[in-house]
Amino acid sequence: MDIEHIKKTVQNAFSDVDSVEFLQVKLSNQVEAHKITYEKFKKKNPDIDFTEWKNQMEDINTKTNNNSEILAIGIYLLALDELKQPDD
Repeated sequence: MDIEHIKKTVQNAFSDVDSVEFLQVKLSNQVEAHKITYEKFKKKNPDIDFTEWKNQMEDINTKTNNNSEILAIGIYLLALDELKQPDD
């Protein structure tokens, strides 16, 4: 599966009202985790910008058929999409 297919699969899996709320909570938690990860990364790598960091984070192993792994990867990637570039 490619990145876009994984994200769409996760969004479709959580398309009803209760599931959408669950997904939003998971995404919010992951966005906060990404913010912390980026802050730590930026301290160690001040010359690498947000876009390059985000591209590195998207370069993950997406070759799986395990539904739990697809869910985790999808939430991870969707949260990266929601993460706004911080003011450096």
